[in-house]
Amino acid sequence: LLDACARAGLALELAHKDADALSAEELAARALPTHVGALLDDGVTRATRYVCALELARGDQRLVLDFADARAFERLEFRLVDALRRLGGAPPTRVAFASDVPRLSAAEAYEQYQQKSLFAPRGTDVYALARAALAAQGLEVVHVNPRAPVLPAAFDVLVWLQPRRAIDAMLAATVRTLVGGGKVVLAAQHFQLKPQQFRGRDFALGYWPEPQSPDLENLYFPELSLEPVREILFDRLTVPITTTAELTGRGAGRVFERQSAALPFQIRLSAAHFAPHAAMRGLSDQAFLWANRLNWDEARLAELGLKATVLATTSEQCWSYAWSGGWVPDELLAGPAASAGYLGRQPLAALFEGTFPRPTKPLTLNPSVAEAPSVEEAPWPTSAPGKLLWLGCSQFLTNERLIDDEFRGDQLLWNAVATLAFEPELAELATRTRARPGFGVVERSETLAWRAGVVGGPVVVLVGVALLVAAWRARRSPRFGRVVAA
Repeated sequence: LLDACARAGLALELAHKDADALSAEELAARALPTHVGALLDDGVTRATRYVCALELARGDQRLVLDFADARAFERLEFRLVDALRRLGGAPPTRVAFASDVPRLSAAEAYEQYQQKSLFAPRGTDVYALARAALAAQGLEVVHVNPRAPVLPAAFDVLVWLQPRRAIDAMLAATVRTLVGGGKVVLAAQHFQLKPQQFRGRDFALGYWPEPQSPDLENLYFPELSLEPVREILFDRLTVPITTTAELTGRGAGRVFERQSAALPFQIRLSAAHFAPHAAMRGLSDQAFLWANRLNWDEARLAELGLKATVLATTSEQCWSYAWSGGWVPDELLAGPAASAGYLGRQPLAALFEGTFPRPTKPLTLNPSVAEAPSVEEAPWPTSAPGKLLWLGCSQFLTNERLIDDEFRGDQLLWNAVATLAFEPELAELATRTRARPGFGVVERSETLAWRAGVVGGPVVVLVGVALLVAAWRARRSPRFGRVVAA
């Protein structure tokens, strides 16, 4: 680091500080973050308080880089460059982060609570870790309430996770951002599949799609021909997960049971199907649970001056079901209907670039609002080229899934934000990661062939070596080639 800074003409001095030698007052004065780690030692849990930080200073300015865990070191080079850039006077990268809390569907709220004269509960902040993951990399993250959005005066990227009805206010703010040349990361899906067992079905396991009601397929985006298809999507590439199944009919109360399954609507987004794009650089497979595919009309986009780039797709063996009620048919869990067949590779992530037009229709589904006399609205921003990175899944960014070390949804979120927020050279540095390569669909016959080769290969080699040794010994035997006289 010192050599690199010297070549760049920067005078950098390193000073080592032992945190153990600093008093509590000195730690507080330096504003160094402290963390608590737990270690299980011979059945005893031992808690240790530690400090792991890098303090950078230039004149009267100082900046502290916190390294709370191993993940904090993954982008060390970028964090150092970004810190030096900020010490040089550059403003911090600001992200406006909009996310709502999960809520029950109207049918669930009525059946489970309102009929019992109870209020339906609201969910917790399931995207708190996603927000914290961006802040841990040195970004200034400002939370936005999508019910009453107030965007910061200046920001680099707007992230909107899982829109939920009613989206009027947040959609208006998002459209204004796009029209004015802003950058938006949008992640949404239509359903969350819930396993249920009922007495009337002999407690056979069924899967009910809980609507998430993003409403993106109804407002503004149809004018651009963009559509998150409201279907249940299936794929041969699956992710095994453990979910909670509800058992109804055993007693008066609600009973829940943990069950593990690898079902085709739990889609594994394979790295083999990623586009060679900066937003997908260095990523491993992603767990796109209950995702929906994206659809658009290339001719319509070209007419509007917009360009679409597919970033990630399903495998070739995917199929869908236009759900309108009830459980998912069991036969669709095995494969597509004979008359339908596979859909081929379908986009699950895409980047749309260009000058987004102003909406020609009201940004609301409420007829009374749409038909009311128009009130004076704020002036629209001057049109400029904007970017929209659309992900057909939001579940992979929830707290429960984000901590999964196998799929690392936080890296996909970081890549999406970094690609839109930074200049190409800095974005390339920010997205340098090491990931395991993924595989596409592997046919069963090919799997069996590889297994047979792995298991039987060494045996064949040993047998071949034994035969060669036996032949060599036979040639050296005195009886080899003896001629008997008549």
